[in-house]
Amino acid sequence: MERRNLDESTLDRVVLHWITLLPHGSYTDRAAFAAFICASPSHLRTYLKHRALTTELQGLDPHRRIDVGKLVSRARS
Repeated sequence: MERRNLDESTLDRVVLHWITLLPHGSYTDRAAFAAFICASPSHLRTYLKHRALTTELQGLDPHRRIDVGKLVSRARS
């Protein structure tokens, strides 16, 4: 059962924060991340979605010619 219901946009921002923090995070940060992931299946799904996207898109635009922000805005409209 989910203990905390975040809207999709907020959950995306929280997950992106964790993805940015974890490579340099402390033991306490990692423990907090583990608690966050265990708090809700949607937290884990969103994290895995972002990691999969990052992996798939890593080599797609190495010269940063694609404006990802514009693509996201268009997709949301």
